[in-house]
Amino acid sequence: MYVLPPLSEEELQEFRERIGRPVNHELDNFYRFVNGIMIYSGAIRVLGYVPLKRKLILQIYNYLSNIIIPNVSARIKGLSDGAIIIGFYQAMGRYASIEENGCVVRFDAKGDGSLIQKWPSFENWLSSEVIRLDSEQKMKVH
Repeated sequence: MYVLPPLSEEELQEFRERIGRPVNHELDNFYRFVNGIMIYSGAIRVLGYVPLKRKLILQIYNYLSNIIIPNVSARIKGLSDGAIIIGFYQAMGRYASIEENGCVVRFDAKGDGSLIQKWPSFENWLSSEVIRLDSEQKMKVH
């Protein structure tokens, strides 16, 4: 797991302004502790925010890690206006978004955009996906 350092309050405010839609409190709190993570060699990435004043570290803050890219400059078609892309599944080429109501959904952006799975909250999504990946890794070892 690779964890990026948290955002400052100034950087959080900049993120809220640049994303252009309300930010769920769980996501906001997440960025106070970590600014994105890569789990199991990037199997899932919780997208981080690259502040305007922070120098890019290209091997970390690339297209798939910067939350602004799929939400602002290259917004994925078919998302509801209030949805924010928060994660990327490397092997599957799928995304996770947090909806206005706080639910997280995994969907297929390459195909028809269909919903694959839904969780009641950001915390529930992240913890269940870590548990799922951990189980998959343990099965590979045995």
